[in-house]
Amino acid sequence: MAGYVRDPKRVDKQLRAGGVVVVMGRDHARTAEHVVNTVQGICDAGYIAEVTFRIPEGLLQEAMGELRRRRDAAAAAGTDMLLGVGSVINPRELEAAIEMGFDMIVGPDSGMGGCRERIEFVRRVRAAGCFGVPGAFSPSEFAYFLEREDGLEPDGIKIFNASIYGPSGVGALLAPYQRE
Repeated sequence: MAGYVRDPKRVDKQLRAGGVVVVMGRDHARTAEHVVNTVQGICDAGYIAEVTFRIPEGLLQEAMGELRRRRDAAAAAGTDMLLGVGSVINPRELEAAIEMGFDMIVGPDSGMGGCRERIEFVRRVRAAGCFGVPGAFSPSEFAYFLEREDGLEPDGIKIFNASIYGPSGVGALLAPYQRE
């Protein structure tokens, strides 16, 4: 990541400005070039690109080599090209995502397989300078991550699987946590 430094605040700022993350699934990734071109198009449109970890890891590694070069060039030109990955489901995938250079890492649930504590995901992404987004499905999973005495609140929480709740259900789920 020569010259480029990951910064969770940069991701937060872009998410708040645009509010859209475009996810690229494995069915659209036949080659590393497909991944690179699709991610570049998403970023050129002003969104954050998230590739799924269901894309073969070797293909992701190959694509990330080129995407890191492009991100470095974008940063040198004063523009953002933020790269996300999800759904990271275990510590090995998390370490691979960190090593590949992703800015944002998303988990599908409130924990991560193989970790002693659910908060381990947040500890690891924070130590790596990544924007971390664990998933939550229930009020108790949200409560686990909010207003923690240890200060380890995640950068964001993904409502996984939001399609089950629908728009009004998501609003009702989040209502107890809204303070402003």
